[in-house]
Amino acid sequence: MSDDAAEGGWGGEDGDVATYQTDMGHSFLVAEHPGTYGADSPHAALTYRIIQADIEAHRRLGPGFLEAVYEEALCLELEARGISCERQKRIDLYYRGKLIGEYRLDLVVEGRVVVELKAVEELGPAHRAQALSYLRATGIQIALLLNFSKPTLKEGIQRVINKVDLTPSSAPSVSSEPLR
Repeated sequence: MSDDAAEGGWGGEDGDVATYQTDMGHSFLVAEHPGTYGADSPHAALTYRIIQADIEAHRRLGPGFLEAVYEEALCLELEARGISCERQKRIDLYYRGKLIGEYRLDLVVEGRVVVELKAVEELGPAHRAQALSYLRATGIQIALLLNFSKPTLKEGIQRVINKVDLTPSSAPSVSSEPLR
């Protein structure tokens, strides 16, 4: 069990997969290593290809650079594999018809996977909560958190899966456009 699990909120562990319950009653899955969750999910092939591109970028660059460097390298790797992505995708969040916030997603791959790049010592609960918020705001089901500060990228990959089925009446109003 990870240190995060000891803080509370974790349950249903199955190997390296855990279900996290938020204060608001939303739940999501975190898989700490690629391949531990969703081998039969509709996103498995795409997330596998994204992770392979990530590993190649990390293998060539190694740890120690800023997130922007890894974003550029990853986009080049994805492009070389014929995978489309939107960089720094802007998400406007509305509440009761009023704009209350704007967010930038590092990458949205094929319109189906949010990729958040980090260069931090450890991925923590705040990073997972951020990814879950992005999933809820966009209606996308899966995010990859990629921490490039690890000696091997395999140690810094986490998947976050939004298990909440947001209906239009319960979801916040969101509009988005890519940053130019």
